[in-house]
Amino acid sequence: MKTVSYIVCLCILAPSPGIMGTAMASDADKKVFFGDLHLHTRYSNDAFFLTTEVDLDDAYRYARGEAVNLGDGKSVQIDTPLDFLAVTEHAENLGALQSFTNPGHPLYDHPEFGRLLRSTNSDDRMKAWFTFLAAQRNGETLEGFDELALRKSVWSVIVESADRHNDPGRFTTFAAYEWTAYINGGNLHRNVIFKSANGTELPFSANDSNSPEDLWTYLEAVAENGSETLAIPHNSNVSDGRMFTTRNSLGQPIDESYAGRRSRHEPVVEITQNKGTSETHPLLSPGDSFSSFEIFSNLIGAQSRVGRIEGSYVREGLLLGVDAEAGRGFNPLMFGFVGSADSHGGYSFVEEDNVNGFAGPDYDFTPESRWGRQLWNGLPYASLSASGVTGVWAETNTREEIFEAIERRETYATTGPRIRVRAFAGWDFTPEILKRAGWVSEAYANGVPMGRVMTQRPDGQSPRLLVWAVKDPNGANLDRIQIIKGWSDSGTQKTKIFDVALSDGRVVDKDGLVEAVGNSVDVAQATYTNDIGAVELKTVWTDPDFNPEVPAFYYVRVIEIPTPRWSTYDAAALKADIPEELPASIQERAFASPFWYRP
Repeated sequence: MKTVSYIVCLCILAPSPGIMGTAMASDADKKVFFGDLHLHTRYSNDAFFLTTEVDLDDAYRYARGEAVNLGDGKSVQIDTPLDFLAVTEHAENLGALQSFTNPGHPLYDHPEFGRLLRSTNSDDRMKAWFTFLAAQRNGETLEGFDELALRKSVWSVIVESADRHNDPGRFTTFAAYEWTAYINGGNLHRNVIFKSANGTELPFSANDSNSPEDLWTYLEAVAENGSETLAIPHNSNVSDGRMFTTRNSLGQPIDESYAGRRSRHEPVVEITQNKGTSETHPLLSPGDSFSSFEIFSNLIGAQSRVGRIEGSYVREGLLLGVDAEAGRGFNPLMFGFVGSADSHGGYSFVEEDNVNGFAGPDYDFTPESRWGRQLWNGLPYASLSASGVTGVWAETNTREEIFEAIERRETYATTGPRIRVRAFAGWDFTPEILKRAGWVSEAYANGVPMGRVMTQRPDGQSPRLLVWAVKDPNGANLDRIQIIKGWSDSGTQKTKIFDVALSDGRVVDKDGLVEAVGNSVDVAQATYTNDIGAVELKTVWTDPDFNPEVPAFYYVRVIEIPTPRWSTYDAAALKADIPEELPASIQERAFASPFWYRP
C-alpha cells in the first residue's frame, strides 16, 4: 500500500453552498455525540414477522442505557449508551402486521393472518407475511384493511413517542421512517429524518413511488409546510449498481439541477451497518489491503443473487462525482458518512462482545439460536455485522444541533467502537499546531472540518490535512490512520491510499509498505490485549501529488488493532469451531466525511 508523509489536516478556503466558511467562537466547544439513525421495532412488518414485539419505548430505553427485560429472567443492556436515536420503521404498509394481533381491530380474527401472526412459531409468521405481501402485490384488498388510515395512525404514534422520549441536552430522538424501494431486486432505500415532524400526517412510501426524485419532491413539499428533513441512502452494497450512477431513475443523464437536489436532500450516506460495510470492495480496490472488511453482496430484494459491484460502493460513488465535476462542472455525488445498526430486533446491537441478535427475542437472542442459522438469501446468519454508529460534532445534544451537523456533514461513521476522530483541511497547517493547547480553535479558524469544500489557492500550494484520533475508552487501541484520495485525471478515475500515522514506531518502507500491527486475539477465549497499538494518533499531512487543476476528494480512515468478531464470541460461548468463511478477528474502523478540492 502506497503511503506518504504524516497525518493530514485539510482546510477549506471556500464553503459549499449554504455552509458557513468562517469559524465561529462556539466551534471549538463542539463535542462528539454518538447515535443510531436506523432501527426497526414491531411496527416494521418484516421485523414483526421475525417475532420482534419490541415496542418504541423499549428501543429508546435500551439506547439510553437502561436494562430492558425480555422475560424468562433475561434482559439486555447496552455497554455504552447512545446520545441520539432515530427509529425508522418501513413506511410501506406501516404497522400492518401488528394490527392483526390487536384485540378489537377489524383484522384480529382474519382466518389467515390473525391466527398465524399470533403464533409463537416464526415459520407461521413468515407464511403470513409472504401471503400478505402477495395479496398486496396482486392488488387484492383485504376486508377491513385501510392501509392509508393505518399508516396515518401508526405515524402519529411514532411521532408522539419520539417527542416524548426527546430529552434536550441529554438524549435526542428524531421522528423518522424508512422509504424502502427496490428496482429489480436492487436496494434504493433511504431513511427519512425529520428535524421536526410538525404538521406531517403521512410518510411517503415506496408504494407511492420507487423513484428517489419523487421522494425528494415529497421532502420539498414537507419543507414548505415547515418541517425540515433529510434522506440517508443505505446498503448501497446491495443496490445492484443503482445507488451511485450519473443517470436518473428514468435512465437519463443527470443535470446540474439533479445534482443540486440530491446533495441538498441527501447530505450523507450510511457507509456501514449490519448488512455489510459499503466503503469499497476488493474487486474495485485491489490495492487496498483493508478493502475486504465485512463484505455483504447478496441482494435483499432478489434472493440468492449477488448484485452488481460497480455503482454499489461509496468510494466509487465519490470517484464518479469528481469525474463528473472534471467533465461537466458539477458534482452529483457529494456526501458525508454515517453508520447505523439497521437492527430489526428493536435494539442497537453494535458491540461485538454484546450482540444479542438482530431480528427478535424469539428468533436470535441466544448464541444457540444464532449458530448455524441461514439468512433469507442462503448466506450464513453470522455474515451479518455488529455495526455501526454515527459520530456527530455539535455544540449540544439537541435535535437542532445534531440535525444541522448532519446537514453540514460534520459527521463520521464507525463500525461500532466509540473512536473519537477529528479532521480539518487547510493550506497553512504545520505539525506544530498539534502541540498547542488551543489547536482545535486554531484549526476551525484557519481551516474547515470534515465534510467541506476547498477551492484553489492562488499560489498553487498543496492542501494539508490535520487528523486526530483517540481510541474508544472501553475498546481497542489504534493501528493506524489513513487518508484515501480520489481524483479524475483526463477522464481516468484514480485513488491512492496514504498511511499517515502509525502506532508502535512503525514506518512506511521504501516500497510504500507497512508492517502489520500484529494480532493479540485469543480465538478460543475470544479475548484480546491492548499491548499493541496506540491510544492516540495525530498528524498533519501534505498531499505530495497535488495538481491544482484537478478536482479531488480526501477522506480519513482510522483502523483499530485486531479484536474478536461477534461470531467468535458466540463460538467461544458454545465451544464451537468458527466456520471457514468467517474471520476470527476483525479490525474495526472509523470513516470521516470527505473533503473536496474544487479548482
